[in-house]
Amino acid sequence: MKKSILLFSLVLAVSPLFSKSTGDWEKAINEKLDQSKPLEAQEILKEWKSNKGESDPQYWVAGGNIWIAMGYTVPAVISNLPVGKYKIGKATDDSIPIQDKKTGKTVGQITDGPPQIDRSKMLKAIDCLDHGVQVAPQRLDIFTGRAHLYRLMGDLKGELKALESLATDPKPKGGRFEDGPGSVMKKSLTDYQVDMLNAYAREHFEKETAYDDNAGVQVAQLLIRKFPKYAQGYNLMAAAASFKGDWKGSVLWLDKALAVAPADSLVWANKGRGLEKLKDPAGARKCYEKIIQLNNDPDYVKAAKEELMKLK
Repeated sequence: MKKSILLFSLVLAVSPLFSKSTGDWEKAINEKLDQSKPLEAQEILKEWKSNKGESDPQYWVAGGNIWIAMGYTVPAVISNLPVGKYKIGKATDDSIPIQDKKTGKTVGQITDGPPQIDRSKMLKAIDCLDHGVQVAPQRLDIFTGRAHLYRLMGDLKGELKALESLATDPKPKGGRFEDGPGSVMKKSLTDYQVDMLNAYAREHFEKETAYDDNAGVQVAQLLIRKFPKYAQGYNLMAAAASFKGDWKGSVLWLDKALAVAPADSLVWANKGRGLEKLKDPAGARKCYEKIIQLNNDPDYVKAAKEELMKLK
């Protein structure tokens, strides 16, 4: 079963670690965007530019968000309703109910329609982020923001180019990397890069379309090429093989993962399932016994014991 993962988006945030002027410009732009007034936000950005804004990475982030507001819109779709008077209920994760005022019954709903994307405006947003990483090559969130925008557009070539840049180009400023404005990253750069590429591939696989299966494989291949000593890329390729019912190929990829990460309980669990599919209960049993022997994750140990009971 495919696990869900979080979406990654570019978040325009006001940080107290930046100067007051930066926070003021951002706050004013955010207010205009919240009011759906991107053109007025652009005017504020012009004023910021005249005050040496282009040397501030947040200037470029703000510019990117303005173009996103103009280039990526999600229309509201209202279900057909009989004639009557209504009230709007509380929003949920998926829809907002519409109720009949007299009866209190739900008679319709408001949902999000398919996104409408203006590619030319989204490319201008990406251009802003291109400038942002030049000004602040330590800002990893701007690198991932570019990949996110390409993915929203369904531009796999651009997404792969942006992810390769994330895996290659970041440079520390003052000996540190940041995963947000003024936010010093606690994990290592390589761990961040590997986790991010892994997440992008998994999200593609989760969508279960031919396009996304291919995209997930290409991101996984990029991950293996850039970080061959990490298990995640091989594990992703094993997952891609399993989607096609190629359990033999899946186990071969998992063996490559174990060659670089012999103590990875997730990979041992995946190999155990693969061997079960190949009608090799003895091999599967060895995988689950290995997880118990490693004893590095209580959840995997518990699951391994349950699988061993089933095999008996």
